[in-house]
Amino acid sequence: MNTSSSSTRSSTRWRVVVLRYLTLLSVTAVAVAILLYALPTIWAFVEDMNLPLKSPLLEIFMVFVALILCYTLLTPMRIPPLRIVISLRYPPLWWSIILSLLTICVIEQWYCECLLIGKYSWYQTDGISRAWALLMVATIAVIIRRIQSTLQSSNSAKYRDTNNEVTALKSKLWIDAGERPISDTREDLLSRTAISSNIAKYVQNNERSIALLGPVGSGKSSILNLACESISKSLPNVIVVRSDLWRAKDAKAMPQIVIDDIVRSLDGIVDTTSIRDMSISYARFVAAGPSGYFHKLLDARKRTDSLHQLDQLCSLLEAIDHRLILIIDDLDRVDQKFDISHISRFLWAIREIERCCSVIAIDPNRSELDYGKLCDSIEIVPLVPIQMVANTLIELYQYWTSAYNDIDPNEHRKNQDKFELGRISEIGLQTYLQNETHSTPIRMLATMLSTPRSLKHVLHRIDNAWKELHGEVEIDDLIILSTLRHSAPATYQFVIMNIEMARATSDGLEQGSLDRFKERWNTVLEKEEHANAVRRLVDLLGIEQLRAPAPNPGADKCPQGVHAEGPPDYLARIASGQVENDDVRDQLVFQHIKLSRDGNRDIIGEHLVERTTFGDRYRAIWQRFHNPSQEEFIDIFDHVIDLLVKKYAPDISEDDPAILVMYRKAHRLSFFDHDSVVEDWLRSRAERSVCKSLSLTYGLLQFGIAIRRGGQQDSSFETHLTQVILDEISKHILSPDQLIEALSLEPPYILFALLAHIRTSSEAKNTRLIALILECLPSSDPKIISQLAYLVASDSPPKASLSGTGPVSIIVDTRVDLERVRNLFGGFEEVVLQSLLKYSGSDAFCRRVAEAAGEALKSFDKSS
Repeated sequence: MNTSSSSTRSSTRWRVVVLRYLTLLSVTAVAVAILLYALPTIWAFVEDMNLPLKSPLLEIFMVFVALILCYTLLTPMRIPPLRIVISLRYPPLWWSIILSLLTICVIEQWYCECLLIGKYSWYQTDGISRAWALLMVATIAVIIRRIQSTLQSSNSAKYRDTNNEVTALKSKLWIDAGERPISDTREDLLSRTAISSNIAKYVQNNERSIALLGPVGSGKSSILNLACESISKSLPNVIVVRSDLWRAKDAKAMPQIVIDDIVRSLDGIVDTTSIRDMSISYARFVAAGPSGYFHKLLDARKRTDSLHQLDQLCSLLEAIDHRLILIIDDLDRVDQKFDISHISRFLWAIREIERCCSVIAIDPNRSELDYGKLCDSIEIVPLVPIQMVANTLIELYQYWTSAYNDIDPNEHRKNQDKFELGRISEIGLQTYLQNETHSTPIRMLATMLSTPRSLKHVLHRIDNAWKELHGEVEIDDLIILSTLRHSAPATYQFVIMNIEMARATSDGLEQGSLDRFKERWNTVLEKEEHANAVRRLVDLLGIEQLRAPAPNPGADKCPQGVHAEGPPDYLARIASGQVENDDVRDQLVFQHIKLSRDGNRDIIGEHLVERTTFGDRYRAIWQRFHNPSQEEFIDIFDHVIDLLVKKYAPDISEDDPAILVMYRKAHRLSFFDHDSVVEDWLRSRAERSVCKSLSLTYGLLQFGIAIRRGGQQDSSFETHLTQVILDEISKHILSPDQLIEALSLEPPYILFALLAHIRTSSEAKNTRLIALILECLPSSDPKIISQLAYLVASDSPPKASLSGTGPVSIIVDTRVDLERVRNLFGGFEEVVLQSLLKYSGSDAFCRRVAEAAGEALKSFDKSS
């Protein structure tokens, strides 16, 4: 049976070869006949032009024109590389040009007396024929055309290699390949070589049609690449054709795309002139659909089946003794509206060709192709096993966390292992998967990353983002959010859009709004394909209103977790995949903290006092992460005070950001736990600031009052600390000029705040500050007048300066409190009131007090 089949194929092959040679000889004979007529005509035309026949310019012109003509004749042809065996079995038709010219040369050189050529040949006396020149020109044209074809094929086959960087990490190499399917077994991270080997075996066994089934993104293209590599190594004389139907504009165009791909692949091996128009012929056949009487006429034709349209392809393959392996990828990606019958009919036709084999990669859930009847063998691509996901994640996790020399702010990372990688490393992955429950984070990740494409996309995004965000976000949160972004986009969008509400504590929310929020969240979860996995991964983020009633206790302890309110906003960093240019990197602050612990504490103070956006963000990061010792804290605070005095004195507000951040840090660390400690600290700091800025000194006073015992109110202690500051003022401010220098227009209520506890004239006499104020009045300095206005007003002054010409926005009593004036300035009431009349500033509160001082002065005169 095999012997008879082999003899039949051999006879068919010889028949095709003989027919091909006959065709070539026929074309050559026609060309010779044409040249025998054309050449004498051309020579005669040249002679009639009366040109000097032996002119070099004429010879160059004739050679140039001949070269253009020969190259034009060869342009429609793709000249494959010279393969002697194939060329002898199936000679290309362009050989007829060379053969015809060679025949003419032979005839002219040795039998010129019987031709008209010799009559017009000026080379005849030298024994050389012009036809030889034409033969050389034609040969040069063939060489040029061959070089051009080589360049075109090399450019079309060239692709960018994304694996220039050599790395020992196989999974890193795999994700760096991006969307490009793998083409080498060394890149086979998911062990798909077995499936590709099976496909190669089916091809070796001459099976006509093979199906590879798998969902979109399951790695079918990579498997086909590996199969092609195996086929090329094991089978000689094989032509592999890859066809992508995704580019088809309509259903009828799909077979034409496949045919064009076949012809294009054969062009690199053999002359395809005879089958060049096969796609057009097939398209005309397909267009001849049933149409009544015309359909009957079409049926009467001999070539009414698509198989006959491919006869020439079969003959060509027989002649060169090659097999054609047609691989159709992405059949499931074509428009769902396309009629699949066109490509299905073509595949049935290909199946009937002796030397053709087709491998079809499809998603059975997205394609209507009846692969069960069409294909002899079927291979199914499995989903990514959980062990493979876990191995890949563990390997990359170790790479990511060790690739950069970042300072890790998480001191308890071993106790906050969200993915339980430590336990896996301890007992082994296989034991872990056997013993642990199905709700482990690794299983949830594997559920949502079940195809190679989804796994590669997520890992590739994490890898790219981590290059920008290493040390700036929690890598566990980056992995979870990248997984949600790809596999649960609705949940991801909900988290991004509602993060403020999700982070809020229940105490700060109305019950109705919280219930509505929870209802919306549950609705989003119910629509997810993998709701349980999504719920488990979101719980690991530790976001207050999104986690389950029994949350992961370690999730909200991660200092760089997305659960924490900003600044910095770590969720925004992960969503954008970068740290914005105007943002402060955590690693910069961490480095400064490290320097501070090594003794260099000045650099932190310099950034804490900055009144810029950079300073605000720096203070927020420093407050969150730095836990200094009491000695380190006091050193930093001293440097902050010195810098504030140096840069901004006397215009330093009591609520300066640098003072506030130091207060929050001291309050959290509970450094000042005794009254004596607070008093000693305040006294020593007041010595450094009282002569430079009373507003800064007052800010330190408020710091000491608030920090004492967690901010508990104690009026006696507050009075005591205020007296400490007044004593320091008495010691260091000895002249009116020094007092004015230490005051600021903003805020103008410092003197009122320092003297608020004065109630009797006896107390006032013991206060050096009162005498200094009286000594400053003759100067009429705006600083002292505005302070005086706030000091004598009946109502407590507003905390904000009421500058401007408009009405006072805060309703306060701006009348002068004569009783307070007498207590403070007994015997100098008139001088004080007259000084207030001299105010000419823009503060609305002070202007009203000045007006009230005029009325008070009148009543004071009457009473006197």
